Amino acid sequence: MRSEGEVFWAGKVAKIAGLAEQSDGVSVTRFMELFGGMGSLNDLVSQEEKPKKGSVNELLSRSYRQACALKN
Repeated sequence: MRSEGEVFWAGKVAKIAGLAEQSDGVSVTRFMELFGGMGSLNDLVSQEEKPKKGSVNELLSRSYRQACALKN
């Protein structure tokens, strides 16, 4: 995200990643909360039909699916 100029969101995700290394799962919930509502990470996702491998969209989509799997 930083490489695409999204310093704000990159910082938020990095902070949660740091918490995840020393957490009991709260960080998964915190990460998922970044995707809810207006002004969220969802606003960054473009309307690509199929995100390109390694794109911000693809990485966010994969990360969100992994967080959902961990939460369940």
